[in-house]
Amino acid sequence: MIEFVASTFKDISRIQRWTDADIYHKGQNSPSWWVTGQGLLSFSIHDEKGPLFFVRMDSGEYIRLSVQFAPLEEVGKLRLIRAMLQTLPKLIEVAKKEKGKGLIFDSESPTLVRFMEKMGFKNVGDDSYRLAFGE
Repeated sequence: MIEFVASTFKDISRIQRWTDADIYHKGQNSPSWWVTGQGLLSFSIHDEKGPLFFVRMDSGEYIRLSVQFAPLEEVGKLRLIRAMLQTLPKLIEVAKKEKGKGLIFDSESPTLVRFMEKMGFKNVGDDSYRLAFGE
């Protein structure tokens, strides 16, 4: 079972460590960007073993979704996939309540892109992928 947990300044060192370990996010030095209170919503996702990833949602015509995953050395793919499958429907609910036309995210990660395409996201160019509601 997953749990939505407020991200706080106590998470800053973990966020930066995860970012530094991420080949797609390395060099980004703004861990406070992920702290609850930023954007439309910011939080972390935990399972019974601990934190899995940080999420930030930002308002717009399409609600922008940003995620910082734990390194695979800390959290295996199976735990991440289980959590993502449970989290995504709840993020869709939030986006619909915010009157968004859908969700959008950017990624260069082939693994993440394949997973999200299986969840219904479509490539809209420039490494952006969108899930449109009602299409």
